[in-house]
Amino acid sequence: MTLALGAAGGICTGCAPATYQRPMVPLMPGQRAEMGAALNRVGPRPVGQDEPAWGGQAWGTYQPVTWFDVSLVGTFSEGISAGLAMRWRAIESDNFAAGLGAELGVGWAALNLPFSVRVQDRVWMYSAPQYGSWGFDDTVRLPLGVDVRVGDMVHVRGEAQLNYPDFDVFKRRVHMGLGVALRL
Repeated sequence: MTLALGAAGGICTGCAPATYQRPMVPLMPGQRAEMGAALNRVGPRPVGQDEPAWGGQAWGTYQPVTWFDVSLVGTFSEGISAGLAMRWRAIESDNFAAGLGAELGVGWAALNLPFSVRVQDRVWMYSAPQYGSWGFDDTVRLPLGVDVRVGDMVHVRGEAQLNYPDFDVFKRRVHMGLGVALRL
Protein backbone atom coordinates (compact mmCIF):
# COMPACT_ATOMS: atom_id res chain seq x y z
CA MET A 1 0.00 0.00 0.00
CA THR A 2 2.74 2.50 0.90
CA LEU A 3 4.63 1.61 -2.29
CA ALA A 4 1.50 2.39 -4.36
CA LEU A 5 0.97 5.70 -2.52
CA GLY A 6 4.64 6.61 -3.00
CA ALA A 7 4.45 5.83 -6.72
CA ALA A 8 1.25 7.89 -7.06
CA GLY A 9 2.90 10.78 -5.21
CA GLY A 10 5.93 10.57 -7.51
CA ILE A 11 3.73 10.65 -10.60
CA CYS A 12 1.76 13.64 -9.32
CA THR A 13 4.90 15.69 -8.62
CA GLY A 14 6.53 15.01 -11.99
CA CYS A 15 7.63 17.79 -14.32
CA ALA A 16 8.18 18.28 -18.02
CA PRO A 17 11.09 16.50 -19.72
CA ALA A 18 14.25 18.48 -18.95
CA THR A 19 15.30 18.58 -22.62
CA TYR A 20 13.38 18.46 -25.89
CA GLN A 21 15.30 15.61 -27.67
CA ARG A 22 12.68 15.13 -30.44
CA PRO A 23 13.90 17.32 -33.33
CA MET A 24 12.02 17.72 -36.60
CA VAL A 25 14.61 15.81 -38.61
CA PRO A 26 12.95 14.21 -41.66
CA LEU A 27 12.57 10.44 -41.58
CA MET A 28 14.39 8.29 -44.13
CA PRO A 29 12.19 6.56 -46.75
CA GLY A 30 10.38 3.61 -45.21
CA GLN A 31 10.67 4.94 -41.63
CA ARG A 32 7.55 6.01 -39.70
CA ALA A 33 8.57 5.83 -36.03
CA GLU A 34 11.26 6.65 -33.50
CA MET A 35 12.07 5.37 -30.02
CA GLY A 36 14.60 7.12 -27.81
CA ALA A 37 16.01 7.77 -24.37
CA ALA A 38 18.09 10.56 -22.86
CA LEU A 39 19.99 11.38 -19.69
CA ASN A 40 19.43 14.97 -18.48
CA ARG A 41 21.05 17.36 -16.01
CA VAL A 42 19.25 20.40 -14.61
CA GLY A 43 21.70 23.00 -13.34
CA PRO A 44 21.26 25.21 -10.28
CA ARG A 45 19.70 28.66 -10.34
CA PRO A 46 22.12 31.61 -10.41
CA VAL A 47 21.05 32.52 -6.84
CA GLY A 48 20.31 30.17 -3.96
CA GLN A 49 21.76 26.88 -2.82
CA ASP A 50 20.41 24.49 -5.46
CA GLU A 51 22.22 21.30 -6.31
CA PRO A 52 22.26 19.99 -9.89
CA ALA A 53 19.56 17.39 -10.53
CA TRP A 54 19.84 14.35 -12.78
CA GLY A 55 17.02 12.60 -14.57
CA GLY A 56 16.01 10.99 -17.78
CA GLN A 57 13.33 10.69 -20.36
CA ALA A 58 12.08 8.22 -22.94
CA TRP A 59 9.79 8.68 -25.92
CA GLY A 60 8.12 6.91 -28.76
CA THR A 61 7.04 8.89 -31.83
CA TYR A 62 4.84 7.74 -34.68
CA GLN A 63 4.27 9.66 -37.94
CA PRO A 64 1.03 8.33 -39.50
CA VAL A 65 1.07 10.94 -42.31
CA THR A 66 3.84 13.14 -43.71
CA TRP A 67 2.54 16.33 -42.07
CA PHE A 68 1.83 15.11 -38.50
CA ASP A 69 3.45 13.10 -35.70
CA VAL A 70 2.49 12.10 -32.18
CA SER A 71 4.75 11.12 -29.27
CA LEU A 72 4.31 9.42 -25.92
CA VAL A 73 6.86 10.96 -23.55
CA GLY A 74 7.94 9.73 -20.13
CA THR A 75 10.25 11.54 -17.73
CA PHE A 76 11.81 10.68 -14.40
CA SER A 77 13.97 12.40 -11.81
CA GLU A 78 12.61 12.87 -8.29
CA GLY A 79 9.18 11.94 -9.65
CA ILE A 80 7.74 10.20 -12.68
CA SER A 81 5.59 11.86 -15.30
CA ALA A 82 4.15 11.01 -18.69
CA GLY A 83 2.51 12.94 -21.47
CA LEU A 84 1.47 13.23 -25.08
CA ALA A 85 3.08 15.51 -27.67
CA MET A 86 1.66 16.30 -31.12
CA ARG A 87 3.38 18.17 -33.91
CA TRP A 88 2.21 19.63 -37.21
CA ARG A 89 5.11 19.30 -39.67
CA ALA A 90 4.32 22.42 -41.72
CA ILE A 91 7.54 22.68 -43.77
CA GLU A 92 9.92 19.85 -44.56
CA SER A 93 12.67 19.83 -47.18
CA ASP A 94 16.11 18.26 -47.60
CA ASN A 95 17.73 21.05 -45.57
CA PHE A 96 15.04 22.60 -43.35
CA ALA A 97 12.00 21.58 -41.30
CA ALA A 98 9.59 23.66 -39.18
CA GLY A 99 6.24 23.22 -37.52
CA LEU A 100 4.01 23.78 -34.51
CA GLY A 101 3.81 21.50 -31.48
CA ALA A 102 1.68 21.01 -28.38
CA GLU A 103 2.37 18.88 -25.30
CA LEU A 104 0.22 17.85 -22.36
CA GLY A 105 1.45 15.73 -19.49
CA VAL A 106 1.15 15.13 -15.78
CA GLY A 107 2.86 18.24 -14.41
CA TRP A 108 3.31 20.13 -17.67
CA ALA A 109 1.71 21.64 -20.76
CA ALA A 110 3.42 23.53 -23.57
CA LEU A 111 3.26 25.05 -27.04
CA ASN A 112 6.44 25.05 -29.13
CA LEU A 113 7.82 26.10 -32.51
CA PRO A 114 10.20 23.30 -33.56
CA PHE A 115 12.61 23.76 -36.44
CA SER A 116 15.73 22.03 -37.75
CA VAL A 117 18.46 22.99 -40.21
CA ARG A 118 20.86 20.55 -41.89
CA VAL A 119 24.49 21.64 -41.45
CA GLN A 120 26.13 18.58 -43.06
CA ASP A 121 24.95 15.35 -44.68
CA ARG A 122 24.20 13.54 -41.40
CA VAL A 123 24.16 16.49 -38.98
CA TRP A 124 21.20 18.70 -38.09
CA MET A 125 20.93 21.61 -35.64
CA TYR A 126 17.54 21.98 -33.99
CA SER A 127 15.53 24.10 -31.61
CA ALA A 128 11.96 24.29 -30.33
CA PRO A 129 11.33 27.55 -28.42
CA GLN A 130 8.58 26.75 -25.97
CA TYR A 131 6.06 28.47 -23.71
CA GLY A 132 4.49 26.26 -21.10
CA SER A 133 4.71 25.04 -17.55
CA TRP A 134 7.45 23.43 -15.48
CA GLY A 135 5.60 21.95 -12.53
CA PHE A 136 3.59 24.87 -11.13
CA ASP A 137 5.64 27.61 -12.84
CA ASP A 138 4.96 29.25 -16.21
CA THR A 139 8.16 29.06 -18.21
CA VAL A 140 9.90 29.92 -21.43
CA ARG A 141 12.34 27.26 -22.63
CA LEU A 142 14.98 27.82 -25.31
CA PRO A 143 16.66 24.58 -26.44
CA LEU A 144 19.48 24.24 -28.94
CA GLY A 145 20.62 20.79 -30.01
CA VAL A 146 22.52 18.74 -32.53
CA ASP A 147 21.32 15.48 -34.12
CA VAL A 148 23.94 13.19 -35.70
CA ARG A 149 22.78 10.21 -37.78
CA VAL A 150 24.97 7.15 -37.23
CA GLY A 151 24.08 4.55 -39.85
CA ASP A 152 20.56 4.47 -41.26
CA MET A 153 18.62 3.99 -38.03
CA VAL A 154 20.55 5.42 -35.04
CA HIS A 155 20.69 9.11 -34.11
CA VAL A 156 22.81 10.57 -31.28
CA ARG A 157 21.66 13.90 -29.81
CA GLY A 158 23.16 16.52 -27.53
CA GLU A 159 21.19 19.49 -26.27
CA ALA A 160 21.51 22.56 -24.06
CA GLN A 161 18.47 24.48 -22.93
CA LEU A 162 17.76 27.68 -21.01
CA ASN A 163 14.65 27.49 -18.82
CA TYR A 164 13.15 30.67 -17.35
CA PRO A 165 10.44 29.72 -14.76
CA ASP A 166 8.03 32.57 -14.05
CA PHE A 167 10.04 34.61 -16.62
CA ASP A 168 12.48 35.36 -13.78
CA VAL A 169 16.18 35.64 -14.67
CA PHE A 170 17.06 34.67 -11.07
CA LYS A 171 15.25 31.34 -11.49
CA ARG A 172 16.97 30.55 -14.81
CA ARG A 173 18.33 27.04 -15.12
CA VAL A 174 20.55 25.44 -17.73
CA HIS A 175 19.43 21.98 -18.81
CA MET A 176 21.80 19.60 -20.62
CA GLY A 177 20.91 16.30 -22.27
CA LEU A 178 22.51 13.45 -24.16
CA GLY A 179 20.22 11.03 -25.97
CA VAL A 180 20.02 8.27 -28.53
CA ALA A 181 17.13 7.48 -30.87
CA LEU A 182 16.34 4.50 -33.06
CA ARG A 183 14.38 5.22 -36.25
CA LEU A 184 12.09 2.43 -37.46
